Formats: sequence, structure tokens, C-alpha cells
Amino acid sequence: GMLGSLGGQMGQLGVQQGALGQTMQGLGAADVQLMAGIGGLEQQNAQAQLDAIRATQTQEAMMPYQQLIRLWRGHLSITQNINTQANEQSEGEWIFKKVPANSRKPGIALDRFEKAKQKGLINTMAREGGEKFKVDAKRPRKSLKNLYQEANIPPWQRNAPLLYIGEELVAVAGIGISADWQTTQGTRISPEWLTNV
Repeated sequence: GMLGSLGGQMGQLGVQQGALGQTMQGLGAADVQLMAGIGGLEQQNAQAQLDAIRATQTQEAMMPYQQLIRLWRGHLSITQNINTQANEQSEGEWIFKKVPANSRKPGIALDRFEKAKQKGLINTMAREGGEKFKVDAKRPRKSLKNLYQEANIPPWQRNAPLLYIGEELVAVAGIGISADWQTTQGTRISPEWLTNV
């Protein structure tokens, strides 16, 4: 009888150990979840901090591009208020000259330009890379990089800010006016980037 009861006790012990093992496993899982929870919070915090840093950097990066739009001797010009290094951004201004009546030179229709100006849609942005531009209605859109290379524009002259009307890239220094905005008829203006030498 002795062995039998010992066997029974051993069996019970086994059950208890088994239960203890499950409890340990349960604890382990909760612990892992807790850790995951903490990890998640830390990650969220880190992400929030990163976003805040990025936002600040973006604001700082945008600071130099506050523009001055002015009319001077009949030319409207956007001057970059530039406090960045020369290699980052060419110093200069976009001026908008009236195309002479007898000229065949393409330009932007004056009334269309004036409307955009009244709405405050004309702005300039630094080149970020990857912009596509179409100068000729008969030819496909190309990356600025390709257009600059085709036009033999040296790299240091590729830093002029791009002229936008709303979300549309309208003129690129040395390349020309977007096909969508070009006209060779009527009163028109030609945007030109002048560097301050």
C-alpha cells in the first residue's frame, strides 16, 4: 500500500508542478505583453519626438524662402530672401518681363498670370530632386536632371529656385516655361531668373 500512496503523492506533485509551470507561462506572457506595451509607448514617444524634430527642421529649412514680390520698372520680381550658403541656393530673383509684341518668344499669358498673382499662387521652391517638367507639348515630361544635362547647364547653375503657380511647376531657370502655361500669342510675360553677381 505504501508504494501506491507514494505513487499517488508523486502524481499530485506532478500536477502541482504542471500548474506552477502554467502559471509561470502565464506570467511570462503577461510580462512580455507589458514589455511590448512599454516598448510600444517608447516607440510612440520616439516617433513623436522625431516628428517634432522633423517639423522644426522643416520650418528652419523653409525660413530662407520667404519671398519679396515686387514691381520694379514695370517688372514684377520675386526676390529670394536668402541666408543659406551660396552652394545651396543661387542668390538672385525671378523677374517677369513683357514679351515684345513682334516677338515669337513663348511666354505666360499676362491675364492668366495676373489672376494667379491676385490669388497669391505664385511662389518659388528649392529643387528637391525628382521634379518632372515638360517644356515642349510634343515631347514627354522629363526629369529636371535630364533637362539640365541636355541644356548643358553646369551643376552650380542648377540651384535657382523653381517657379510654381499653385502646385504646378511653371518655369525652370535655363530650361523654360511649362508647356501647359506657354503661349506665343497675345500679351505675355517671360519669367527670367537673374542672379545677383
